[in-house]
Amino acid sequence: MDMMSEDAIGEVEEKIIGRVKREFALDSKVMLYDTTNFFTFPATSNTRAKLSARGNSKAKRHDLRQVGLALLVIRDFQIPVLHHIYEGNLPDVKLFPRISRQLVDRFRSIMGGCEEATLVFDKGNVSEDAMERLIVENVHFTAVLSVNRARDLLTVENDRFTDVPELSGTRAFTTRYKIWGKECQAVIVYTESFFTQ
Repeated sequence: MDMMSEDAIGEVEEKIIGRVKREFALDSKVMLYDTTNFFTFPATSNTRAKLSARGNSKAKRHDLRQVGLALLVIRDFQIPVLHHIYEGNLPDVKLFPRISRQLVDRFRSIMGGCEEATLVFDKGNVSEDAMERLIVENVHFTAVLSVNRARDLLTVENDRFTDVPELSGTRAFTTRYKIWGKECQAVIVYTESFFTQ
């Protein structure tokens, strides 16, 4: 595992991505970021395995140590453009600020001067530090917010929602909303199935 440094792996990754983008003319205006983890089987007494640790197992295997994997992919064909392996006990919300510099750098290197590019991620990654970094760097993003970050948006009356034809049983309302010192476009979505749960 020590045959190549992390920097060398990053350089190889960047060269491959550049070639793939040129050869296949992929549209990289939308990039998706998400994390997952894999459970492993080293003994609890094994102190050499630094990455594997007990954490919030997405496979519900809380009895085993795990390793985390973060991926940034181009929406077209879900081609990975950045990966990051991390400790299994590190929650997404703490990881995202830690690697946001890498994300922004890779995002910029792939997109060049494209101002239309958007980074998409889920609410598990939203933190004040990470959002501040993206706003300062002027990265366009789409993120899911937990209710406690915008509770006043829940008071919108039902008659302001309109049907989303592509998604049966889904209604939405959109408005401008100031958060993290920036005015953003907010989309509040209502689905009957989620409401009944």
